Amino acid sequence: MNSYSQMGYSQSPSQQPTQQPASVQNIYTQAQAQQTAQNVNSSQLGQTKKRQSDLEEALKQYKKKRPTDRSLPPSIQGIDSVREQSKMYDDLLRFEKRLDMISAHKRSQIHDSLQRPAKTTRQLRVFISNTASGQPWQQQQDGVVNFETGTGIPAWTLKIEGRLLDGNTTKANRGPPRKFSSLLKSMIVEFDRDSSLYPESSIVEWHRQPAEPEKDGFEIKRRGDQSLKARIIIHLDHIPEKYGISEPLSQLLGIKEDSRAGIITHMWAYVKQNNLLDKEDRRIIKADDNLKSIFGCDSIYYHQLPEVVQKFLLPVDPVVLEYNIMVDKEQTFAEHAYDIEVDVEDPIKQKMNNTISTYMPNHELSQKISQLDEEISQSAVAVRNAVIKRDFLDEFSKDSAAFIKNWINSQSRDLDLILGTEHANVPLEEMRRADFYRRDWVQEAIIVAESKLYAEKKSKLSQVNPVN
Repeated sequence: MNSYSQMGYSQSPSQQPTQQPASVQNIYTQAQAQQTAQNVNSSQLGQTKKRQSDLEEALKQYKKKRPTDRSLPPSIQGIDSVREQSKMYDDLLRFEKRLDMISAHKRSQIHDSLQRPAKTTRQLRVFISNTASGQPWQQQQDGVVNFETGTGIPAWTLKIEGRLLDGNTTKANRGPPRKFSSLLKSMIVEFDRDSSLYPESSIVEWHRQPAEPEKDGFEIKRRGDQSLKARIIIHLDHIPEKYGISEPLSQLLGIKEDSRAGIITHMWAYVKQNNLLDKEDRRIIKADDNLKSIFGCDSIYYHQLPEVVQKFLLPVDPVVLEYNIMVDKEQTFAEHAYDIEVDVEDPIKQKMNNTISTYMPNHELSQKISQLDEEISQSAVAVRNAVIKRDFLDEFSKDSAAFIKNWINSQSRDLDLILGTEHANVPLEEMRRADFYRRDWVQEAIIVAESKLYAEKKSKLSQVNPVN
């Protein structure tokens, strides 16, 4: 049995550990220890440098911080030359604060109003007319018929136009004009004529497409030399979508059509008016004699109310107009114009959106206000600094020797605090107060202390000799 099997190593014989001399092992151990210490010191140095860079960045941000305090020191009221101006400035600050509160309250009200649908009813006036061309009474005896251009072929053109009336709305609240097709979802025109004589379709349909440009009217041209009847079916575009209501729900609520949310609101109003909520479980609606035929049971949960209402919803009835197309004269107008009530968005809503947009940070007016606020804050800082200088010089002029002595003691104490030396000049009672550590020198003292700590660590790490 060979030595490899006897020793029981899992490695191959070439990988077996060899016995090293003691002196070589000691040198190797010392080198490893020095390398480990160097790695630790490098890691600590990297962390210290990162901490120092963070402190420097914090100091830069602290210095770049914009002033926000626009108040003036109370001592300025004692200066006769600016007493009246300072009082006016304080009054303006109070007025601005009150104005900001009112403006914020109004913005909140506008936000709430924008969450609710703002609709107004307007009149859509529809005009129907037709023209005739190439009719027998219009042709001369030697008239020539051109089948390529259609000249001389009897034909007529039906025109359907619409215009939204201004009504009682003022010009300021009128909003942008809307075209006829923007108020329609679809329109179907049916012609009462013999399909065997005219191969063209007797039904013309139009459905609004998302990218289709808006139109003020429609024209339909067909061939023919006989008068006929036209049936125009208009489906209005209701936003939100409206539905018809079937019996007996329509009779109970007293409305024939409304949006789904409006119908549920009417149902909820009926429930509250008749006190139909269960007294123990307010989620349950108890059915009275009128609601039993609608619910089909004695009670339902409130969240089931939309499902019940859905059973009674019908497509809203379209607007149907009848018109006689005449070909016995060149142009024919309908005897009457047709007025249709439509719900359009209240123009005041657009003005509300415009008002809210002016308070956005990227708006020109908001940026200008922010710029003025910054200028006022900087001016207030300049005034406060000027008052400090004036008070300094005023105290100096009264008793120069005592002022210089007090000032030197104050500067010495602040220097001791910043450099972290013994607080011989700081009363112990003052150091116990929390306000003592919220003063302006605290931030600078922390940076100085951290800088000293960084310098000490760097000095220690630089004394470590690298291993060759």
